[in-house]
Amino acid sequence: MGNFNERQAEIIKLFADEPTAMVTIKDLEVKFGVSPTTAKSDIIGLLGENIVSEISLNKVKRAYIKGDGLDELLSKV
Repeated sequence: MGNFNERQAEIIKLFADEPTAMVTIKDLEVKFGVSPTTAKSDIIGLLGENIVSEISLNKVKRAYIKGDGLDELLSKV
């Protein structure tokens, strides 16, 4: 598993604490006070590690939920 930045660690904690949570890029922008590009970059890193999974809400909007790799990551902590 890769090295995660502070925001990514917070996202991981969010899903560890609330496995049924669903977040959007906009949610992360507001929560961390970052640009859409930064929020997307954080999510892409977590997608690559299968920590989060992407789902479609409609033709444009996407949301992110706990991925299968999260349980594996947490089991190593």
